[in-house]
Amino acid sequence: MNYFKRILFYGMLLAVWASPTPGRAEWLKFEDVFSTIRSNLVDVSEAELNQMAIEGFLTQLQPRVLLLTNELMAKNNTNAPLLSKIAVYDSSVGYLRVGRVAEGLAAEITKTLGQLEATNKLKGLVLDLRYAGGLEYAAAGAVADLFLNSERLLLEWGAASVRSTSKNTNISLPVVVLTNQKTTGAAEALAAILRQADVGLILGNNTAGQAEAYKEVTLTNGLRLLVTSGPVRLGNGMPISGNGVTPDIQVTVSPDEERVYWQDPYVVMPRKGTRMANAGNFTAPDPSPATNSMTSRRVNEADLVRLQKEGAELELGAGRPRRTADSDKQVLGDPALARAIDLLKGLAVVRQSRQL
Repeated sequence: MNYFKRILFYGMLLAVWASPTPGRAEWLKFEDVFSTIRSNLVDVSEAELNQMAIEGFLTQLQPRVLLLTNELMAKNNTNAPLLSKIAVYDSSVGYLRVGRVAEGLAAEITKTLGQLEATNKLKGLVLDLRYAGGLEYAAAGAVADLFLNSERLLLEWGAASVRSTSKNTNISLPVVVLTNQKTTGAAEALAAILRQADVGLILGNNTAGQAEAYKEVTLTNGLRLLVTSGPVRLGNGMPISGNGVTPDIQVTVSPDEERVYWQDPYVVMPRKGTRMANAGNFTAPDPSPATNSMTSRRVNEADLVRLQKEGAELELGAGRPRRTADSDKQVLGDPALARAIDLLKGLAVVRQSRQL
C-alpha cells in the first residue's frame, strides 16, 4: 500500500470520526465504515484494508493493548543490560544506570554496590531510571526490598503482589532516583515504591504513565497480545497514575538535550543556533554559562532536612548546576545528575552535623 492510499484511508476514517453527528455510540459501527471504504476506495485489496484496520485499532488502544513484537521488546529494553553504566562522582556518590527492570537486577545492584563500597566511602546513591523500562513488576519489588529492613506490602498488580522482608542488611544510603518521560512500566513502579517507602527522592520529569498489569494472550496465528488486566497499586493501595509518577523535584530539560546529557554527562552545550561537533545536526537551546554553583538560591540544611523527612517539593530554579569531577576536572553538565549529587552531598553534611 503506497503512501497516498494510506493517507486517503486514514483521512476517510478521520472524517467519519470528526463528524458532528450526535449519538456517536449509535452510528459509529465498524462494519458500516469498513464496508463503505472498501466499496469506494479503489485499487486497495481487502487484505490491505484489514491490515490497516488492525494497525489503527491497536494504535488507538495503546498502551492498554500491545502487540508483542520485536519492536515492542526493544522499546522495553528486553535485551539491554540490567545495569548499563556504573560510576562514582565526587569520590562519594555512587551512580547506577538501570538498563531494564527485570529478574536479576536486585542481585546485580547488590554485587555492584559491594564492589563500589570496597574502594569508596559512599555518602549516597543515584539510581538513574531515565530511558529504563520493563514489564516485570516482581523485579521492581525485589530491588526496592534491598533498601528496606521490615516486612511490608510494596506492590500489587492483578492477583500478584510483592512484599519486602525483615532484615538488618538493607542498603542504608540516601537515594535519589532520576526519571523522565521515557521511564516506563516496571521502572515507573520502582521509582514510585522507593518514594512511597521513604527510601529516596525522585528528581527529573514525569514518567510515561505506562505502569499497567498485563495479561498475555496468544492469537490463532501465534502472535501474542498484552492486554491490560488492571492497575498497578502501591502498598498503600494507591494506583500508579496513568499520568505518570511526578518527581519531587522537577528538572526541565528538552528531550534532545536530555538524551545528549544522558549519553555524555560532561558535554558542553553550544549556544542557540550553533552545532555540536559530536552530535550531528543537533541544535541545543541556549544554555546558561558554566559555573560551579547554583544560579538560583542555594539549598540550606533546613531545606534538605524538610525535603528528606516530608518529601516536600524544593524549588531550585531554572539554573543549571555545574560540578567539577575530582579525576580530570571536567565540568558535569547534566542538570538532573548534578542536582542529584548536590542533594546527596548536602544530606551527608546534615547527617554528619547531627552526629556531632
